[in-house]
Order: sequence, then C-alpha cells, then structure tokens
Amino acid sequence: MDAKGRVTAGTNPTTLADYGITDAVSSTGTAANASKVGNYSPAATNTASTVAVRDSSGDLVTRLLRQEYATTGGTCAYILGQNAVGSGADNYARPIPLATLKTALGVTDITSPGSAPSFACRAWANFDEGTTVVINASGNIASVVRNSTGNYTVNFATAMPHANYVVTASINATAYNDWVFQPRSQTTTSFICDTKHGSSYGDVNLQIAVFC
Repeated sequence: MDAKGRVTAGTNPTTLADYGITDAVSSTGTAANASKVGNYSPAATNTASTVAVRDSSGDLVTRLLRQEYATTGGTCAYILGQNAVGSGADNYARPIPLATLKTALGVTDITSPGSAPSFACRAWANFDEGTTVVINASGNIASVVRNSTGNYTVNFATAMPHANYVVTASINATAYNDWVFQPRSQTTTSFICDTKHGSSYGDVNLQIAVFC
C-alpha cells in the first residue's frame, strides 16, 4: 500500500489495516476509545491521568483538591476537615462548624467589641522566687534562673517575634508595700527581671505575662 492508502501491485490485503483503516469499530460494535474522554480512561480511584468517576456510593476519590477561587469577603461558618488520613474508616472531607474546631483546639472565645484588634498573651508564668525557683504554672516558659536575690532570667520555650515585647507582672508579698518589678535586657529568647522594695532586692511570688 502506498502513502495515499492505495493498494499497490503485488500485495494481498487481508485486514482493514491493509487498507489504511486503523480506528476500526470492534466486533462488538464499540469503538476502541468509546469509554475515554480526551483519550483519558475513567477511574473511581485516585489514579493519575484518568477521568474521575463516582464510585458505587456516588463518592469521588481524590488525592488532592486545588482551588483557584479568588479571595472574597463574607463570613466563615464552616471549614473542611476529616477524621482520618489515607484509606481509613472515615477519611471523608466534610464541613466542620467553627465551634467544633474551637473545641478540638482548646480555644475559648475572647470577647472584643469594637474595631480595635485583640492580641493574645505570648508567654506567662506564676513562680516563687528564692534559692530554688518553683514554677507553679506557666505557658511558653522554658525556665526561670536565679542570678541573685531578686534578680532572675526568664527563658522562653519558643522565641518571641521581636525583642520589643511588653512584660507585665504582679507581686504577691506579705511584707512591705513598695515592691517594684523591673524587666530589662530583653531578647527574643529571654529577659532579666528585678524585684525589690525601696533600694533592697528581695524574693517574692511573681506572676508575669508577655505581650507583643
């Protein structure tokens, strides 16, 4: 057969291909690519380079969903989440109310009326000063080191974003009423604080909070 599909002399065509017909309908009457879309085969699994089809439950199985919808305003009442990863018993993406998400994260509501922003505490601690420092409770505090009487270094577990944070404190002492708390030498990982009454340094129970 020549380039134009004509049977040349001396040949004995026996198949449709011999006549240049390659996309033949099969004996069942169905074209070879009839089930394909854009030459891609359908699949109910997350198989690459296939056309997604619903399974017997009407579900679509994917590995990853990518969205290109532009950012818009409005409110958010739900987010998408799931209970398991992979082929677990419950790996379905479903809407989750924000209240459920808060409970899962252990987040409580902060009442903040008006348009001014609210800022959370970055670190806090309740500790007893003395030769042996006793941390009664804390958050994001790695350690408190006694340098001398009334002089301590407070180390953060996770560093602050900058060194210009605000340290506030309250002093619980049974003696004297002129106690002063002085934070200084602030870095992103620690700060030094002094506690004294008048010009005398002393050890007390101290509650501190860090904001930035």
